[in-house]
Amino acid sequence: MRFGQLLKQYINDSETSVRLFSKITDLNRGWLYNIFLGKKKLPEDKFHKMLDYFPFSDIQKELLRDSYYEEIYGTENYKKIQFIISELKALKLHDNSNYIFPKHIQTYNTNINYLTDSEQLLNSIIYILNASSKKSSPVTYTNFSFEQEDVDNIIYSCLLQNNDMQIFHIINFDNIGSDIHNLRNLFRSIKYACNKANTYFYYDNNHPLQLDNIFPFFIVTNSGVVLYNKSLNNGLLILDTSVVKELIKKAESILIQCTPLAFFPDDVFALKEYLTQNIEHAFESSIGPEPCLTKYLTLDILENIAKDSISDKKFVINSYYEWIKLTEAQSPSLLHLNTLEGFSNFAQEGRIGYFPTKFASPLSAQDRIKILKKCIEDNEKNQSFYLIDNNRISLPENIHIELIPPYTTLIYGRFDKSENPYMGEFIILLCSNTLLSDFTNFKDYVLRNKFYLNDKYTQLLFNDLILKLETEKTE
Repeated sequence: MRFGQLLKQYINDSETSVRLFSKITDLNRGWLYNIFLGKKKLPEDKFHKMLDYFPFSDIQKELLRDSYYEEIYGTENYKKIQFIISELKALKLHDNSNYIFPKHIQTYNTNINYLTDSEQLLNSIIYILNASSKKSSPVTYTNFSFEQEDVDNIIYSCLLQNNDMQIFHIINFDNIGSDIHNLRNLFRSIKYACNKANTYFYYDNNHPLQLDNIFPFFIVTNSGVVLYNKSLNNGLLILDTSVVKELIKKAESILIQCTPLAFFPDDVFALKEYLTQNIEHAFESSIGPEPCLTKYLTLDILENIAKDSISDKKFVINSYYEWIKLTEAQSPSLLHLNTLEGFSNFAQEGRIGYFPTKFASPLSAQDRIKILKKCIEDNEKNQSFYLIDNNRISLPENIHIELIPPYTTLIYGRFDKSENPYMGEFIILLCSNTLLSDFTNFKDYVLRNKFYLNDKYTQLLFNDLILKLETEKTE
């Protein structure tokens, strides 16, 4: 339903006259009638004022918001914004303990088994994964779709159960990217990357990479192969050793045509080299729980935190400092969407992203104070830091997103249960105008709706963190 129609319906439901509604919300009555008919657009500031001053129910407010912004962004783009919000929340709430690899309920003796329903199909997948996991260096090749949630859950739970298992998951990115397909691929792949399992992708809508013309999806292990259709109700289980070997070779040849989605740097220096080679433009926006504060690092701070165990310490520090200054010069104003907890953790722990604990110590209380004061200065000149309202938007603790126009989205992630976590244990770099636009729209939507704590509260928080640090210094 159009926004104007929905607004008129809710006014009628409230048994309020248009005249009274006009008076309460300070909206021109004639303008309102044109909005009802779709002839005029309600200005955004007046839309928010209307939500604040008229006693709509919470559900009505959300539906009005959806209808209003769907008209602004378009149906598909607004759907993507909502999908990003839901996926960030899912990553925030993600709990590996919920995944338990199921037991297979049937054994197979023949070389080829025809699968005629989803229960048989899923059981056969469990069977070959279980059999493969009992062998040394188990390997799985697959092109399952993330829309197939039952298959995804089986494979992911198997990965959690078997740390030695290697999964080569091949996915297709849509060239056009008009729906949530690419975003789904990206977010669901992050779950695997957090457990050191990579995804391999390609762009080609017309020629999908598959082993069989009849059954487009495959799961290939060294114990057996399952080929199946999109609806998960028909397929083949192949246990013949010679056929399995041939299909493994075919799967390997398909993998060569794909690109790894994630890069896993060994240390901060490999990270710097990777970014230098692949990023030519300035960061525009930073989205993540922890603030991106590398631009505030000085040579003195780097020398204080860098450990003596680093070979060529002075050269490394100067090299890294020059790189930081170069990226800072390219990014005169960087907009940050962070969380209150992220800033509080920084003040308490003094950890700076990109630096693993084996190379760098936490910042001293004095250096943390210096950086927080710089944050206050930047916010006074031009609000740079927006602390997300956790009641509206959830940001996962281990994921950081940077937007780099004109076409690059950069995602840093930390492993689950990492002993020495630092920002950049895996990196996903995607050069896509569409994906960058999707995340830019998400950022824009958060700002336009003011889903963040106000500027005065943010500055008070920074000052409060500084006061606590100064008190600790004197004790």
